[in-house]
Amino acid sequence: MATQKLPTSQNKDRWTLAALILFGHTIKHIYVSALNVTLLPNIKQSLNLSATTYGSVNLAGRITSMTTTFFSGFLGDKYARRSGTLLGISLFISGISYMMLSYSDTILLLTISMLISGIGPSMYHAPALATLAKKFPEKQAFALSLHGTGGSLGETFGPLIFGSLLISTLLIGWEQAMRVSSIIPIFVGILGGSAINYFLRNDITKKVNLKDYYSGLQIIFTNKLLIILIIAAAIRGMGESALDTFLPVFFLENWKYSINRIAIYKSLMRASGTITQPLLGIIVDKSNPLTLLIPSLLFLGFMCLTIPFMNDIKILSIPVIPIVLLLMGIFEFSLQTIFVSLGLDIARINKKESEDMKSTIVALMWGAMSLGLISPVIGGVIADNIGMQYTIIYSGILILISSLCLMFLKVRM
Repeated sequence: MATQKLPTSQNKDRWTLAALILFGHTIKHIYVSALNVTLLPNIKQSLNLSATTYGSVNLAGRITSMTTTFFSGFLGDKYARRSGTLLGISLFISGISYMMLSYSDTILLLTISMLISGIGPSMYHAPALATLAKKFPEKQAFALSLHGTGGSLGETFGPLIFGSLLISTLLIGWEQAMRVSSIIPIFVGILGGSAINYFLRNDITKKVNLKDYYSGLQIIFTNKLLIILIIAAAIRGMGESALDTFLPVFFLENWKYSINRIAIYKSLMRASGTITQPLLGIIVDKSNPLTLLIPSLLFLGFMCLTIPFMNDIKILSIPVIPIVLLLMGIFEFSLQTIFVSLGLDIARINKKESEDMKSTIVALMWGAMSLGLISPVIGGVIADNIGMQYTIIYSGILILISSLCLMFLKVRM
């Protein structure tokens, strides 16, 4: 996309803004990944939860996560110049939820805390990605991939900080680790949100009222290509949510891996995505995103089908599992921002509406990936009745179905 060259000061400001958003996203995902990879499995064992109950507790967080994601789209469009406030609140609530989770010694308290924990992180994506898309129209996928890189960094370091360092090395209990660390996202949210608002102070944005908003939604939902993409993203989200919920538990309970080993393996998985996301963003900016999305999903789905059978497989005395996770990590987390970028591109057919509703389109895409909220419960039922390994296979089948939807989309485009 051809764009007018920005003055040096404005160009510097937008990169500083991008760095602030990336940093906040990193902090957010340090806590999200630590919760999913190391802390929740510990909580499951501490409270002696069944797989079905564990999946249901995860469902609680995903319900509020999906609801908040959709609502944050409207807020991001209506208060585009105050996106920093929304991002700051996101981190603030994340810190509060960590404190609440640390005191959750019953299923009821855990469920309430998980409901709160789903709100904070989900407020971040829509305003953050929409802001980046507006600031970097000529390199949209690359800018969104930088945002994803921040998430990958957090996903890489979160399990290491909490699982390997605090819990395994310093022998700090999961409760104390969560209490002590909960202040950091609160502090970053207050300062970071204010700084982001400073760089958005001169932006000219159209005020979006409810009437315009609903009119825009009608236009968006008549876009058949976008609907197909949303369906594909939703099915992929079902597979990913089951995988993210139960893969650490599968390693812990079925293969008897230590928390430290699980943390290292999951960090390896995210580390590869940290390196490759900007590269994938550059590729997508110069080509059809579907040429990357379809084979990537096929690869991820196939790997999920084979993971349960890889425990004893080695190559030159090296376990194959960390290698597989490393390769999966190249694509798994990276594909989220590519889905979003493709959604924005498809919606651009109605240029006026899409420009005014970028946060909403981002929220729809991200929310679609959260529609798999029931999937952890299904995965838990599968695990309790026929085995945890079949939950991993179930996630792979869903990811493969998502790739088939994108093949259909490619034919229609």
